[in-house]
Amino acid sequence: MVGWEKKKISDIAPLQRGFDLPSQNIIAGKYPIVYSNGINGFHKYAMASAPGLVTGRSGTIGALHFIEQDYWPHNTTLWVTDFKGNDPKFIYYLYKSLNWKIYATGSGVPTLNRNDIHDTILSIPPLPEQRAIAAALSDVDSYIAALERLIAKKRNIKQGAMQELLKPKENWEEHCLNYYGYFSSGNGFPLLYQGEKSGKYPFYKVSDFNNPGNERFMVSANNYISQMTASHLKCNIIEVGAIIFAKIGAAIFLERKKQAAYPCCIDNNMMAFTVYKEKGDSKYFTYVLQSMKLGDLVTATALPSLSGKQIGEIIRKHPQKPEQARIAQILSDMDAEIDALTAQLTKAKLIKQGIMQELLTGRIRLVTDKTSDAAAPKAKVIPFPTAEAKPAAASSNKKHNQQFDDAVAFSMIVENFYHPKYRLGRVKIFKLMYLLRRYQEIKTAGFTKQAAGPYKSEARYKGGEKIAIDKGYVIETKVKGKEGFIISKGNNIAAALKYAEDWHWQDNVQWLISNFQYKTRDDLETLTTVDMAACELRENGKTVNLQSIKEVIRSNPKWKQKLSKPHFADANIAQAIKWSIELFGTEAPQNA
Repeated sequence: MVGWEKKKISDIAPLQRGFDLPSQNIIAGKYPIVYSNGINGFHKYAMASAPGLVTGRSGTIGALHFIEQDYWPHNTTLWVTDFKGNDPKFIYYLYKSLNWKIYATGSGVPTLNRNDIHDTILSIPPLPEQRAIAAALSDVDSYIAALERLIAKKRNIKQGAMQELLKPKENWEEHCLNYYGYFSSGNGFPLLYQGEKSGKYPFYKVSDFNNPGNERFMVSANNYISQMTASHLKCNIIEVGAIIFAKIGAAIFLERKKQAAYPCCIDNNMMAFTVYKEKGDSKYFTYVLQSMKLGDLVTATALPSLSGKQIGEIIRKHPQKPEQARIAQILSDMDAEIDALTAQLTKAKLIKQGIMQELLTGRIRLVTDKTSDAAAPKAKVIPFPTAEAKPAAASSNKKHNQQFDDAVAFSMIVENFYHPKYRLGRVKIFKLMYLLRRYQEIKTAGFTKQAAGPYKSEARYKGGEKIAIDKGYVIETKVKGKEGFIISKGNNIAAALKYAEDWHWQDNVQWLISNFQYKTRDDLETLTTVDMAACELRENGKTVNLQSIKEVIRSNPKWKQKLSKPHFADANIAQAIKWSIELFGTEAPQNA
């Protein structure tokens, strides 16, 4: 890398232990006291001048704090004593990219020793390029911060709206919760039956509340069981739309209440409230339960617990079902907007991570007229999002045709999703290719409506798949006694992966893996079908909702049979609409 130098950290921006400051010696003032986990108080005096860079030395390891005023670095931190003429903000991003935890010692409280860090060798660019990198990454941070503020504002607005909408009105009827539905307890789940990744029913445990995708609806489980196992364990089958929550232990106080997206089973640490369809709207009662602090109702024993009988006897006023549905729709629309912004935020953070890796290793150079010289190669200048701009997925100005692009995408998917234990067929691969194109904001016009969902026939017979097979990137194998083919890695797949690396598709790969690694073919069929239908509706200026999506599916001869499949139940289509918005927002791909 022309112009870059390799130096030890001690010669780039050395670190020093902070200063002791017992709490009884703190005098209220204007200077921040920076601890290992950030600013936590202010003092009359400062020990270091701004700008400052501080990281945790003891306890919290790895957090970096950029301080823009004079400050007091606490003795639980290490702070940069001298930036050695380097750009302070660039050093912040450079040090942020390091894995500080590998330098930690101590089995109890982890501790960093600056002497263990100072000999680490890093590559750094000239000062003008440092400043360009710091400015670019600061723009991304500003955009992320603006999104976070907007999301917080939207959440506060929604919270206020929920309180107002659920406030009892004079014409509402007063009933106990048991009038509107019934409570079901979960079942024991012996270890012998745990660990299956597919089956008729997801079997939810409390830990599944934390799974990606389960923010509002329970769509992802770590365990599945068959119909036979469900019968053997005498499981209560929880209906679609039932509201699931913890009933035993500290998890009660986390106040998580989420709807079941599929018929499912729950373990005996959980409980579900199923709404009678003739009396209530399940989404409305989800918001009702979310507005209640069930933790205040726990039985005062060594192990906190909730009783369905006790909750069911709570008396409140509620409207008739049509008004319940209207209230739920208003709040659901607010949630959808928040979900879309949150997905945008997640995407921006992933893009930033990829950008940091490229810039701080010199794989992409930000060289302007002021920073270039005759010896330096012509740089590739990339645009960065500002606080007003929406970040785009990583892509590049590739000099090749769409068919070869498809071949590399096809091979990249096989590399990351193929496993000898689990069959990988072209139907699932094409679903993932469709999602990849949507993420890259590249046209999806080549995908057509086929029985299994969006499918790219030309890629199979004369395009990407054929090229990938011919070049040895992948292997197509017919399995005796089974339909279709298994696609596996070819001996020359590394060549395809090199193209993906050169095109800076690392972010694309990570996005696919993080969102779809453990999704079934049915999950992907529902999502891609619903997303393609939603794009069609938006292109025609029509509203996207459950009924309009079903109408698009019903109107196509190859798609209409989908509506008889369990994974195209109304709740699953509604969840797919939400998921599509979270992933891609509400803009259709540009197919011109």
